[in-house]
Amino acid sequence: LYLLVSIFLLFSFFLLLFFFFSLLFLFVYSYTPLPVALRRYFNTRHIMVNPQAEAFKQEGNVYYKAGSYKEAIESYTKAIEADPENSIYYGNRSMAYMQTREYDAALRDTLESARLAPGTPKTLVRLGKLYTSLGRFDEAISVFSEVSQLEAEGVPGIPATFKEDLFKAQDMATNFNRAVK
Repeated sequence: LYLLVSIFLLFSFFLLLFFFFSLLFLFVYSYTPLPVALRRYFNTRHIMVNPQAEAFKQEGNVYYKAGSYKEAIESYTKAIEADPENSIYYGNRSMAYMQTREYDAALRDTLESARLAPGTPKTLVRLGKLYTSLGRFDEAISVFSEVSQLEAEGVPGIPATFKEDLFKAQDMATNFNRAVK
C-alpha cells in the first residue's frame, strides 16, 4: 500500500510539473500575457476534422468565391449536418447568408458559432456587423467594445476593419436617435 501511494504521489508531482512547464512554454514562447494565453488555450476546441464535412466546406468556399452564395449555403449546410459542433462551418454559412441579405439566418448561425467557440474575434466582429445591419446598434456597440477589450489584451486574429465597423455602428445609432427625437 505504501508503494502504491508513493507511486501515485510521484506520478502526481510529475504531472503537475509537466502542466507548469507547459503553461510556462505557452507564456514565454507565445509573447502573450498569461491570462490571454490561458483563455485562448482553454477556449480552443481540440476536435478531429471530419473529412466529409471539410470537403463540403471546401466546396462551399469555391461557390462563395465565385459569388454563388445560395450554392455555398447548401454546401455549408451539408458540412454542418456532417459535423454540427464545428463553429467554422456556421461562421462560413453566416457570411453567405449576409451576402444574400438573409440577416436573421446569418444572426442565428453567428450566435451558434459564438456558442461553440466563445471569444473568437472574427465571430464577434461578424456579430457586431449583423447587429448593425439589423438596426440593433446598442448590441453592436457592446460587441465591438468586447472586441476592443480583446485587442487591448493582445489577442490575435482581430479583423483590421473592426474599428471602422464600430464607428459605423456608433454613427448609425446617433443618426437613428436624432431621427427618432
